[in-house]
Amino acid sequence: MRPHAAAPTLALALWTAPVRAQDTPPAPSQPPAGWERVEGARAPGQRWIDLPIQPKVRTDGTAWTVGKGHVRLGLFKQTWGVLDNADLSTNAALWILGLPNASTEITAIRTRYLDLGLRAGATWLDLERLSDIPQGKATLVPVGFTASALPGKRVSLHLGGTWNILDASGEYTTEQLAQGIATATGVSLDPALLDVLQDIDDSSDIYAGAHVVLTQSHLDADVHINRRDSLVLRTTTFLLLTGSIQGGYRTESGDDNSVTAEIGPSARLTVPLQDQLSVLSSISYQASFQRLQVRVGLPLVEGGLWIAALPQAFSLSWTLGPMPDERAATSLATAAP
Repeated sequence: MRPHAAAPTLALALWTAPVRAQDTPPAPSQPPAGWERVEGARAPGQRWIDLPIQPKVRTDGTAWTVGKGHVRLGLFKQTWGVLDNADLSTNAALWILGLPNASTEITAIRTRYLDLGLRAGATWLDLERLSDIPQGKATLVPVGFTASALPGKRVSLHLGGTWNILDASGEYTTEQLAQGIATATGVSLDPALLDVLQDIDDSSDIYAGAHVVLTQSHLDADVHINRRDSLVLRTTTFLLLTGSIQGGYRTESGDDNSVTAEIGPSARLTVPLQDQLSVLSSISYQASFQRLQVRVGLPLVEGGLWIAALPQAFSLSWTLGPMPDERAATSLATAAP
């Protein structure tokens, strides 16, 4: 071949070689032999939103927990993951209002498609300080369960029940007690019962108390569009109010007032709430990022207080603690068994 004829051929080869190399995408990096990539870690160039859907990202109203070593700071609840299946929570806003509170949740049963969570909590109310009711005290103890199921890759369902146990006592009128129960539950006591109790309501030493249990159920559904976006439907229905209320005089005897007696009528009550249906519902859009979770929606209320549905429809939280991607960044892989 003549030199002047080979020059264009050589130049064309040098020009096209790098172009072909650029057209071929780089092979994804693989962990060394005998190692596995950390679950949740992104491949080079992969967007976080394109990762597989994580259905257990929402923990409020579900059987799931935030995980050991994580702290989730939210508007209505702050949660610390004590163990992989156990959380401790509180509501800082209620503490500011003078209402100490705490709760815990445990995922007692964990399977591939169905989990069962148990929860309990307590809120203490000093009615003497908050409402000027002499010796007024109240304690609210909610206990309940939630079963969370994964019928599909994009859908999660949650069904549960809660028993709200309220104990209240103090030197206040039975009307005040009845009004408080009505405000908290939306249920009015039988007027005939109030007439009996109010017959002795003519002294400043009146004693009144209550021990009631409000039973409620809840049904939630999450529809996951992708790793970040989902639709959340939540419904809470109040079913039954049971318990007893007392009213009467408080008397003390003995030189040192060591014996106290409460004398007066008492009554048990059972109020099915089907005729006074009280339902708190909401439909919301939730964006779940690696650390930030935002839920914005529309509360739908029937026979209840709309403000009670706000925590269902709205949420804003930030999670502290190691994320899967961060573990992968510090250690690309973990040893395979």
